[in-house]
Order: sequence, then structure tokens, then C-alpha cells
Amino acid sequence: MLVSRLKDGKLLIKVANQKQAEKIKKIKTIPDHRGEIQVQTLEHPTLNCSKGVIRCPDIEFLTEGEILDGPQTQKATEVIILKRKINNVLTNTRTAIVTFKTGRIPRTVDFGLYPLKVELYIPRPMRCTTCMRLGHTKKSCQREKICANCSEMEHKESCVRTKCVSCGDAHNTLDRNCPVFCDEMEISKIRTVNKITYGEAKRIRRRQCPEIPKIYTSDISYAQRTKSATKSRANHETNTWYNELCRSKGKKFARYQSSIENKMWHHRLKIPAKDIKTLNRLIAGHDYGNFWLHKMKLIDRGTCAICNVEDTASHRVFYCHKFDMERKDQLKINEQNFIKAWKTKDKKKMKMVIKFIKTNRISF
Repeated sequence: MLVSRLKDGKLLIKVANQKQAEKIKKIKTIPDHRGEIQVQTLEHPTLNCSKGVIRCPDIEFLTEGEILDGPQTQKATEVIILKRKINNVLTNTRTAIVTFKTGRIPRTVDFGLYPLKVELYIPRPMRCTTCMRLGHTKKSCQREKICANCSEMEHKESCVRTKCVSCGDAHNTLDRNCPVFCDEMEISKIRTVNKITYGEAKRIRRRQCPEIPKIYTSDISYAQRTKSATKSRANHETNTWYNELCRSKGKKFARYQSSIENKMWHHRLKIPAKDIKTLNRLIAGHDYGNFWLHKMKLIDRGTCAICNVEDTASHRVFYCHKFDMERKDQLKINEQNFIKAWKTKDKKKMKMVIKFIKTNRISF
């Protein structure tokens, strides 16, 4: 059982089941040090109900009473058909809001001969039509009337500029793509789904998205901007981990790639898979050269028989004296130039290295 105080001084009591609710309804007085306090127990008008949205072309030709006859068996108490103005005449749309006397909406409702899917109704944030700010209505507003297009005092002349009251960007205040409005819609969704107060829902939203995106554009949706910001934060965390790891492991590969990219390095280069495998071994330094076989204790010696240095893939391709003549004629680039070619996606030089490896049958 949870007890909280509302703004008007009333106490909101949340119970676990119907049995507890029936017991609380019977309470008429509460003992006090000065005697007894008379109390009145009432059911909350909205928290014990749920609202859903149904959509159907037939709704355009029906009344709210006719629609309510179908889902009454599923504890539907009210139906509101959304309307729109056509030639200054209010007409029905294909959408209706149904109120249920249950904590959760049903999956479907009976609608004549067939069922209709029910979606959770997410109410729009309150907006004052006087000052155009979110969070209150004109009944409690004491500010002067504001123009929704330019955010200045209401005027008869045409607006000089376009500015949003909520976020300050260059768009109309009533634009539904406004980042502040979209953020308030997310808070409203959290509040409706979890049946919690606005303050609790806002705290949850701020943990999910610490800052409201400030950049506005009509071409990119709010969801795309939020996804982009989340992806950017994840990339930053990944690269921080990668840079710390490269201090002890993967130092060779870090010379080629200082950060982790979203796409593979060979994206759109159209290089055969077998050649990509060869280049990966050369770049990362994880190959089957004598140096690594010796580390795995599979052979006795890990150095090159000719040069007497670590026998790795990069040594065989770029440094071993065995291929000095062939390297001058066929390769014509050193390891540093190859690193630059890999970073700039120079397909021609990569193919040159692959051809050199295949022609001289260099295995690693």
C-alpha cells in the first residue's frame, strides 16, 4: 500500500488488490489526539480506468452511442469519436477513444460482426492557447496572448520571423516535430503506461535521455535524432574502451585503426573474401608465421632463418631479404605506405600487395 499527498491536499492511496480497496472504502473516521477526524473515501476518477484507441472506416457513419453498445460487455464506459472540420462542419473521423473500467485495455473490442484492435491512448501534453507554453491551460494562465508563429505579442501584421516558444528554433510553436513537444509526448507515454505522476515520469525520461535534442529540422524525425545521439554516445564509450585496451593488446592493429568504425574497413571495396582474409592477417598481425607458432610452442624457432628477426607476416611481405629483388619490381611500397593506403581505402595498392603475396607464394 502506497500513500502520497496530492496538490489539492487529498491523500492518494494505492492498494494491491480489490480486497484492500473494499476495506478502505468502509473507513469513515480516523483517530486523532484531539478526537476523531471525519473522512470520505472516493475512487480515483482516472487511475482505475484505461483509455484505448480504435480505428475503422465504419466509425465515420456511426454515433458514439451505437459504438458503445458493442464493447459494453468488456466494461467500456465511454466512447469519444474524434472529429475534424470540413467546410466549417464537424464530421466524424475513422478514430474513436474508448474508456474502459479496467486497469488495462483489452487487446480487441467487439465491433459488430468483427473485433477491432485496441491501442493505448497517449494524451497530448497540455498547451496554453494564450501563452503557447506547455504544461498548463489558459484557465490558470495570467500571461499575455502570444503569436504561435513568431513568439511575439499577438499582432495583426504578418510575422517578420518564425520562432518556437518552447525550444526557440525557427519553426511554428504548434509543429508536432518540435523536440520539446516530442519529449513531452515521451513523458506522457511513460506516465500513461506506468500510471504514475508527471514528476515520476519526467525523472524516468531524464534518466533515459539526459538532454532534450535542440537541433530542429523537418526532414529528420525526433526518433531518428534520439537514435543518432544514443549511437554516438555508445560509439564514444566503445572507443574509450578500445583505446585503453590497445595500450596492452592489439598495438599493431591500433597503428592502422585508432578507433572502431561503424562499417567494416572493406565496405563497398569489392575485394574477394579470400583476399580480405589475407589482408586482415597482415594488418592485425595474427598470422601463422613462425613467430606465432613458436609462441604456441609448436616449433622450436620463431625467427627468420635469413634475417634472424621475428618471422611475422609483415616481415615476410615488407622486410625479408629473400624477396628484395621481387619487392623492387612488383611491390614498390613499404609498410608505412601500405598503412596509408589502408586508411584511405586505396584499392589499387591493396591489390598490388595481394598480387605480390600470391606471385611469390608467401604464406602466413
